[in-house]
Amino acid sequence: MFTTRGEGVVERKLGFRGATAEKASGRGSFDIAARRVQVATCRNADVAPCFRATGGVVFLPFTMTTPLQTALADSSTPGVPLLPKVGVLGLGIIGGLWARHYAAAGVLAGSWNRTPQPDTPGWRDTPEAVASAADVVQIVVADPPAVRALLARILPVLGPGKTVVQSSTIDPSSSDEFLNAVIATGARYMEAPFTGSKPAAERREIVFYLGGDAALVAGLEPVLALVSGTRLHIGDNRQAAALKLAMNLNIAVQMQGLAEARTLAAAAGIGDDVFYGALAKNVSYSGLVKLKEAKLRAADFSPQFSVKHLHKDLRLAVATAGCNELPALDAVREQLKTAEARGLGDADFSVLITLLNGA
Repeated sequence: MFTTRGEGVVERKLGFRGATAEKASGRGSFDIAARRVQVATCRNADVAPCFRATGGVVFLPFTMTTPLQTALADSSTPGVPLLPKVGVLGLGIIGGLWARHYAAAGVLAGSWNRTPQPDTPGWRDTPEAVASAADVVQIVVADPPAVRALLARILPVLGPGKTVVQSSTIDPSSSDEFLNAVIATGARYMEAPFTGSKPAAERREIVFYLGGDAALVAGLEPVLALVSGTRLHIGDNRQAAALKLAMNLNIAVQMQGLAEARTLAAAAGIGDDVFYGALAKNVSYSGLVKLKEAKLRAADFSPQFSVKHLHKDLRLAVATAGCNELPALDAVREQLKTAEARGLGDADFSVLITLLNGA
């Protein structure tokens, strides 16, 4: 049982694998099997729920620093609970970074990509090999057909004790299809799309939108915390998929508005310093402006989030129930379609500014 002592202090007899009395405070450190590791402030106002027992393994879902992550994943340390082993299928801009983060934490079971990338940590020659070795299989590929093709290969090696974390941007109907296919094997399924481009992934600041059973979401919290800054439980799988599409629609419309505003100001002879300085004091200033300002100033359209992927997401949004009359979505889709037709599919979507007169 838990006992609380003072602000943010918890004591518990863990009683697993020979461990003895352990204690942790909201800040500071505690011992795991006489190995001292640092912890950060617990995110819960009530400290006790920060310790969860799942299947006999104690998970610690608070903000963790690298020493604690290493200790939790270190199978050679007596008394230390083990995190599940993770396999990553899809090694694009984000998946490749996740594979490296999981490897650094000591939990990577394997990685695979359709285009071979044997220099990636944990590389295996087939997705079946990754899924066989992993407790958690995280999929991050381009679209529903790519997810469908991967599942067709790995379903035979899934079963009880395995979990598929589906992090590609897909539509709610496809999510239902994939969930049903996975749970038919006895494995578990969680929808886990995310927001955040390459810089956020590098800094482990990705935000996950999680869809699934609350107990499953809680159990996977410590694993996803290794590659992200925030995990939000949105609701069921369909709701998580739909929210991701809604967020990307918002980003696309903001980018088009920013491009048009900058083009209008430039036509009036207003330079970058004046424009962005004024925008920083305007209510419309946003995280997107902060992320894209340097790229627009330098006309640097190396991809953080490519035109082709955003275009795909908006096509999925159009096909989602209730989205047949969204005029801004239709307008930005046309711009993205034009950009792809001009050979800009692999460029960052901020390249939309180049389609405008005077850009």
